[in-house]
Amino acid sequence: MSFKYKVYLNGQYEKTRPIREKDSALIDLIIDSNAFTNKEILQSNRCRLYLQVQNILEITNGLSTHIGYCCAINHIKDPDQISQYQWPTQPKPPKKDWDSWDTRALLQVWGINEQYLLHEPLGQHILPPKNSTPWQYHPSSETLYYKTSAMSFNSSAC
Repeated sequence: MSFKYKVYLNGQYEKTRPIREKDSALIDLIIDSNAFTNKEILQSNRCRLYLQVQNILEITNGLSTHIGYCCAINHIKDPDQISQYQWPTQPKPPKKDWDSWDTRALLQVWGINEQYLLHEPLGQHILPPKNSTPWQYHPSSETLYYKTSAMSFNSSAC
């Protein structure tokens, strides 16, 4: 058996599956691009771990057409995304890591221009979402709700 990076994991580890068509693991796209040095892969991965994001979907806007400004571009973990995973502790990466994330990963691998348009918008959902969010949309009333506690909702018109 041949391994590209000579990394071996003991135990059972399930590879995450995309929940939308055309979605992929961020780190896989970085590695498969063959545009990064090992150092740049590590830099971008530290940023990804800090943001606690696995797939493209987790860094996109609501329509999954652009990379979202709120978190991936501004280097802030999305407080509204509650992951099902137990993430390792990753301190906020230094500026040089974010430079690799911003100019190399966001623009060259995932986005195609300064507006962070994705190479290809994501398709339909194929699995239920992995992360939960307090935001809920009610299509018939075109109302967006934010759950603030177990029993109450605040609404905001779309």
